[in-house]
Amino acid sequence: MRNIVTDSGIPTEEGQPWSAGALQDGLHFNGPIRYLTIDGAKIRSGDDGFALNANDAGTDDMGTDNEMGPYVSQGLITDVAVSNLQ
Repeated sequence: MRNIVTDSGIPTEEGQPWSAGALQDGLHFNGPIRYLTIDGAKIRSGDDGFALNANDAGTDDMGTDNEMGPYVSQGLITDVAVSNLQ
């Protein structure tokens, strides 16, 4: 992935990194992931600007209940290179 721009459009409150109730992620990846390269990203979000999660949502297997969609799971994250992230 190259030269990505994500912008939630949510203004931040003075002195706060995010606005309450505006939990919108920028780039949020759940494992298993292998060979991910990101070069150049500008992110403004209400929650995680950039997140890599091998085990997310406090459950043993996210794939069993499809709470976050039929293709969201969890697992190992390897061989990741990230550069020029703002």
